[in-house]
Order: sequence, then structure tokens, then C-alpha cells
Amino acid sequence: MDNQPEAPLSSNEKTVAGILLILFILLPILTIIAHWPSEPPPTANAVYKYSLFDVSLLKATTTVKQVAGKPVSVVTEPTGGIHWSTLALILVAAAGFLGNMVHISLSLTAYIGSCSFKRSWILWYFIKPFSAAGLALFLYFGLNSGTSAAPLNLMSIMAAGTLAGLFTDIATQKLKEIFEAIFKPTNNLPDKLGTAGAKAMKIDLEHMQPPKINPAGANKVTIPGTDLDGTKLVIKINDVEVSKPTVTPTLISFDYLVTVDPKPAKYQLVVSDKAGVELGHKDL
Repeated sequence: MDNQPEAPLSSNEKTVAGILLILFILLPILTIIAHWPSEPPPTANAVYKYSLFDVSLLKATTTVKQVAGKPVSVVTEPTGGIHWSTLALILVAAAGFLGNMVHISLSLTAYIGSCSFKRSWILWYFIKPFSAAGLALFLYFGLNSGTSAAPLNLMSIMAAGTLAGLFTDIATQKLKEIFEAIFKPTNNLPDKLGTAGAKAMKIDLEHMQPPKINPAGANKVTIPGTDLDGTKLVIKINDVEVSKPTVTPTLISFDYLVTVDPKPAKYQLVVSDKAGVELGHKDL
């Protein structure tokens, strides 16, 4: 039956998951170490010798030549290396990847340890670090959008990239808010649906997962539906608001961990809009 609980991961599956976590954490760490410059770039046009684990700054050389019997200083700019802007892209992407792997390792080990891991999330765990690397690059482009000839501080952009990977959902939501505040997008298409024809928001609590709260471990709660991002939703469990749920047009998701002691015997989930109008509830 479809409603039967999944069997927990076997010992071999847990071992493979642990090895993959270690490898995918070591990959961005080694990438960062291999591409770390020997010294910060003095200008945005700095060039480095591109040799893994030995990325040193190439400096202009000055030679003195005799021209018409007079000494003339000739400055030769370095060539043949890797430009600072390219090096920064590699480092920022690796930082975003690493930050998200830290998030994934904490999430995955919590779910496996509490025997609540679902195999349907495997693809999400594989794709998430790569999307986080892309998000870190978007953030870097935003920070580096000025026309100044001075390069951004290396430590600052690495910290920003790592935090973007660690808190991908929050960073994505903030970028969405910034975009909407700047551009104020509107739908002026001639064939757009009016209010009467628009689909009403629907929250499908019957197919939410998990059907019951596990008080002994982490719970990754997902609630399907339609047009869920049309208004701000407030989700409460036992009258305590869930902090920062991720809401897309078709899915509400959040992590829930029972922290009170003693553990409640029953859990009631209530979904309402920002005005306090209840949209649905369910006993878990």
C-alpha cells in the first residue's frame, strides 16, 4: 500500500551516504585550497600564476632599455596566468557548494539518525549543492556590480558565498524580495486571468507528509497545494508559529523538531493567512 512507512536505511546504505557526504565536503574544500591566492589582489585586474596549490600573484616587471642613448624604463604587464575575476568565480562557487554541504550533512544525519529519512528526497540532496553554488555566484555578481577598480575583499565574498550556500532558501527569498521591490513586476498580459477566473488557493492536508509527528526526531514536513504563494501563510503547531517555512506555488515545507519536555500527546497543525483566517487544520 502507498501509505505504508518506508523501511529505514540499511547499514550499507548509511555507510554509502556517509562516504558521499565526506567526499562532497572534501571536494569544495580542496578546490578552495588549490585555488587560494598567495596574497590578496592589489587591483581588480590582478593576474595570478595558475598552478594548483600554488596560485601566486604575477607582478609587472620593469626593465631599463637604452633609447637614443638614454635609459628608458619599460613596464611589462604579466600575461599567461589566471585573471583575478575568474579566480574569484571559482572560489565563490566552491564556497557556496561547501556551505550547502554543511547544511545537507546536518539535515541528512538528523533524518537518518531519527529513522525518518525518505528516499524520495535523494535527488534533492544531490541537486541542492549545485544550485547553492549558482546562488552564491548571483550574490557575488550583485555585490560586484559597481564600477570601482578596487577588488572586493576576498574574505568578505567568501563569507557571503558560504552563507548563501548554508542558508539557500533564505537567500533566495531575500533576492526575490529585492527584485520585487526594485522592479515591482506586474502582469499586464491581455489574456491574463481575472480575479473571478483565477484559481483559488488550495491546501491539501490529506496528502501532507509525514502524516504523524515523530516526537523523538526531526520532521521534514511537506504540504502540497495550489497557488500557495498568493498570500503570506502562518503555520502553527500547537499554537506555536513555525519559523520561516519555505512556500512555493505548489508546496509548503519546513523542518519541525519537538523541543518541549514532556512531549505533547497530540499535535494540531493550523494554516491561516496573515489576517488570521484559518485555511485548514489537521491533528497529527
